[in-house]
Amino acid sequence: MQRQEGGRAKPEHINALDSSDNPLGRAPDISQMNELSVLLDSTGITELPPGLLQLKNLDLADLSDNAISHIPSDIFELSMACAGRINLRGNPLSEDSVQRLIAYFGANRTDFGVDAVINRTEIEVSTSEDSETEE
Repeated sequence: MQRQEGGRAKPEHINALDSSDNPLGRAPDISQMNELSVLLDSTGITELPPGLLQLKNLDLADLSDNAISHIPSDIFELSMACAGRINLRGNPLSEDSVQRLIAYFGANRTDFGVDAVINRTEIEVSTSEDSETEE
């Protein structure tokens, strides 16, 4: 790993950031960290980390069990491979965000680990299959 003066790694050379279970409250800017695994579960963050949606080679982003309620629409422009590496399970997402995630799941089969998306789509499939059987 290349280091700057003072012994710190240059942001673009950091490939793992694990701040799990630390009360950050605010997500760190990761925009300069090109190939990254970011573990920010249970940190109390309220929004996606700045720069997350611009990372082209994201390995993993565990953002579970935080206080994120709003999902920016930019998340739906990610490649399916990149989107599939983001875990948002256990966040108090707004109903609008859940609805947009359900719509995205319908088109791309990526659920971001959100139980509400998984459960509601299972209910919709079950209800749809039941109505087809009744016909």
